[in-house]
Amino acid sequence: MLKKNLLKLNRTKTLKFILPITLVILASVTRLIPHPGNFTPIIAIGLYGASKFSKNKIFAFIVPLFAMLLSDVFINKIMLGNWTLLYEGVLFNYAAIIGVVLMSTFIYNKKGSSFRKTSVSIFSGNFLFYLISNFGVFMSFSIYPGTFQGLAAAYIAGLPFLINQLVATIVWSGVLFGADYMFAKYSFKSEKAIV
Repeated sequence: MLKKNLLKLNRTKTLKFILPITLVILASVTRLIPHPGNFTPIIAIGLYGASKFSKNKIFAFIVPLFAMLLSDVFINKIMLGNWTLLYEGVLFNYAAIIGVVLMSTFIYNKKGSSFRKTSVSIFSGNFLFYLISNFGVFMSFSIYPGTFQGLAAAYIAGLPFLINQLVATIVWSGVLFGADYMFAKYSFKSEKAIV
């Protein structure tokens, strides 16, 4: 009986680790289907990773970066015809994701309700991503003059993408956190009886 309960506990812990990774991979695949500009789950993946892996910080970074890397390679194959990671502004986009995860990890380690921490992370994460990625557009593309007016034009041009990304993050955070909650609610009840 004890051996059976220990096996069930190990299976539960394994599922608690595999579920977030599976949800992230499924969400990253959605970047490959047609969608409005920046209506992607990538920031929600960063927030979810920061929340689920707050104690194992390396996974908080690896999971969303791997999801972005994986989908970027396929997107580049589809759009550019090459299996490559490199594109204009790539470093700024990855720096933005790292910044979102860093900030969200800090927020999730604070006291407060999960809803409040997720809400703060959604809005601040999107704003941070907007600031970094649009600065990357300004620096990487020659469509804007290298002046303050050019930088302002890059940020103004990015506003519709910010709105799309914010809505996408709200929707995808609901999907990721909601699926995680439902799975935990209905799959891990037996763990309480074991411990």
